[in-house]
Amino acid sequence: RAVAAAKAQRLVPASMFFIASIIGIPSILACVYWWYRSFLVPNTQRPTIACDMDEVLCDFLGALVAWHNATYGTALSKSDFKSYQFHETWGGTLAEGVEKVHAFFQTPYFAQIKPMPGAAEAMAELKSRANLVVVTSRQHVIAEHTIDWLGRYYPGQG
Repeated sequence: RAVAAAKAQRLVPASMFFIASIIGIPSILACVYWWYRSFLVPNTQRPTIACDMDEVLCDFLGALVAWHNATYGTALSKSDFKSYQFHETWGGTLAEGVEKVHAFFQTPYFAQIKPMPGAAEAMAELKSRANLVVVTSRQHVIAEHTIDWLGRYYPGQG
């Protein structure tokens, strides 16, 4: 019984999957970094705050635009993008857009994505008042990189 109870405490609560589904995350990857890394059991006396990753904690789009401009000779800016259907902005089919994004994942531009200004300070302040989780619709192929990135730029947040 004690082993089963310990394992049950390490599972992500069903409420996190509900939060992920109501914000429209299309993939099964709801990256709950702090619970995943440290098996944090949230303090039920404190609220839990779910925070998105891309364009909230990190400048994914800025890095993608810089890579696309350097690689394809375009002059795009972040304000040109209205959704994560990138092919709608840079042209081509959905499949071609997916191929470009996967190519981006293999570059230094992706490996060196920077945090959003002020995000680390905001997360540290929130941590003093609430349990924090990160949710993302990032693809499975970059799950390990995503977790490592969070550990590098937001250490000890869990």
